[in-house]
Amino acid sequence: MSRKPILWGAVLALALTVGAVWLVQRGGRMSQVNTSDAAAGSQTRDTIDLAALVRKLRANDWETRFAAVRALSFRSDVPVSQRADLLLEALHRELLKPTSAPPPEGSYLTATQLLRLHTAHALGRLGVGAHPTIRARLARTAGEEHEWILLGLGYAGDPGTSPEIRRVLRSSSSGPVRMTAAHVLGKLKERAAVPELEAALSDPFTARVLHNDVGGPADQTLYPVRSRAASALRALGIAVEKRGDSYIVK
Repeated sequence: MSRKPILWGAVLALALTVGAVWLVQRGGRMSQVNTSDAAAGSQTRDTIDLAALVRKLRANDWETRFAAVRALSFRSDVPVSQRADLLLEALHRELLKPTSAPPPEGSYLTATQLLRLHTAHALGRLGVGAHPTIRARLARTAGEEHEWILLGLGYAGDPGTSPEIRRVLRSSSSGPVRMTAAHVLGKLKERAAVPELEAALSDPFTARVLHNDVGGPADQTLYPVRSRAASALRALGIAVEKRGDSYIVK
């Protein structure tokens, strides 16, 4: 199966930033594709039969599933509760049988971690109308599935998630979950989370960004939870300074 090489670092930024630009390499040259929510919605809405899209959510190829998750989140012709159910089922399958692919080049998350984060963000894109469906599933889950659904509900703007997301930031065993929890708390402008966010500036989770091109960028070691916690604190009006691998509240 042929695939378009994708800068997955940009895909990760897309998963965390509304209105980002997705860089795709085509035919040996770089081109920019506008992936703002409005543009993506107009491109994906009604362009594929829903049954075909649901099949793509179950495809063996994880990149196909990744694209289908995004496409489904914009399908305004499909009831929001149905879209939420389909995305929640896709997340459940991914956690039940994780994709066994390494981090794509330029990414610091593995393929399964990217899919989990991307699906949580897609749930958030559904907004308030999806809250009842997401809450109902949340009440029936535990472990990391519960955490990702909770983060999806936070992305969807439910302020009632803040206390539990603060707990997740403190105690989840998953670095990507803690990273995402810090980001969601910043989006929710949750001032009560300042103690947890400040503690997260010392989070030990590290990730490696690998670059395979000879003469290209050097491999990097990152501290994703620290970085997201610093951004969340700045969103709350708190000055944070980066010193090497550390972040200091000024």
